[in-house]
Amino acid sequence: MLGSIFAIGVLMRLLLFVYNRVENSYDNHLEPILYYVEHQQRPAPDACWQCYQPPLYYVVAASVYEGALRVTKSTYRAGKAVQGINTVLSVATLALIILLIKKRFPNQPLLVMVLAAVAAVLPRDIYASAIISNDYLLVFLTTCSVWVYLRHVARPATGSLVGLCVLAATSALTKQHGLLVLLLPGSILLRRALQRSPFQGRPLLQPAVLLSLLILGLGLSDELWKYQQTQVLLVSNQHFFPMTDKQPPGSVRLLDLHSFRLPALLRHPALSEATNSSYWTVLFANTWFDYELLFVKPQFSRAFAGIPYVYGVGLLCCFIWGALHALTNRRLRSLPWATVTLACVAGCFFLVPLLQTLRLPYFSSMKSQFILPASCVWVLLLGYALREIKLLRVPAVAYSVVALTVGIGFGHVVYLVTHLRWLP
Repeated sequence: MLGSIFAIGVLMRLLLFVYNRVENSYDNHLEPILYYVEHQQRPAPDACWQCYQPPLYYVVAASVYEGALRVTKSTYRAGKAVQGINTVLSVATLALIILLIKKRFPNQPLLVMVLAAVAAVLPRDIYASAIISNDYLLVFLTTCSVWVYLRHVARPATGSLVGLCVLAATSALTKQHGLLVLLLPGSILLRRALQRSPFQGRPLLQPAVLLSLLILGLGLSDELWKYQQTQVLLVSNQHFFPMTDKQPPGSVRLLDLHSFRLPALLRHPALSEATNSSYWTVLFANTWFDYELLFVKPQFSRAFAGIPYVYGVGLLCCFIWGALHALTNRRLRSLPWATVTLACVAGCFFLVPLLQTLRLPYFSSMKSQFILPASCVWVLLLGYALREIKLLRVPAVAYSVVALTVGIGFGHVVYLVTHLRWLP
């Protein structure tokens, strides 16, 4: 059954990759890629809209573009090859998440099946897999980091610690909020320092720590370089290009942080004045639907948006109910410290769009894309919540939930690719 869920997840990503245009993305990430190709050097942070971004993705993408251009002699196919990077990474991430939940929830095949279905069909993940951007490289690296982190906690070893530091540093060199992944190796080093005990009794602790700190410092180097260039800490493109000044809500005073406008969202499923100032509404809508109409025609069926919205609300309610039930029964106190650390890191990713919105109060700051790197952790936390729901232990119920989840997800993608906004 897991194989079938994975195959359907792969098919959905491939469908959107095939039908989506190369240039169709939330931001023009192809511009800095072509800069790297043409100039063979890093651009200044203010050279283009996305030139402030850390370099790792763009170096990789530029190499792929050059290689594909050499083989195909076509700029379109070279661009399509770059677009395919995120599709491949998304498929690999889905495989890692399924392996991770199997490992964390042994002897609970029904729960694993439900979690795999949710991970396979999440609309925000599928959208991110089909566009050119540096977002999905961070998702993949964060998922790998969580995998290595849990492996190191289970069987501490110098190799896994150094590997985790490398993954965390590369995450920081991919996107600014990839700096949060540094918390994982940082928590291990801090825990060892507080315990003041030798690393598994081996004398390799000191060299391993020094090497790890050196690698973590490398991860911070990009932000230090940009600060030297701009004198702005955590610089953004909006410091140079005020392209979002006219976006609503436009000021913190007009920002609504206290409501979730579900009825208004069901009446107006896409970006509209009814919802664009409500932070929680926009964040939810961006997770479960093409809220900014990047892909689908404006004349879409309301049910096309309403079904995933209702499903998302149902899943959120199950998550909250299960978490409260676990808190009431004090089961969460028995969670290992590693899981608590992961929950804290996921919480930090959850705060990124909020802090960005308070810093730059526009609807384009309210991106669930900022939370996506921690998706593997959110799936694990969802698993801890859903295992409190006894009804899901009934095979007929669990299989029905899986069928409903996969059916909604697959139907969503099929409708999307047959109603793309540039189709006649």
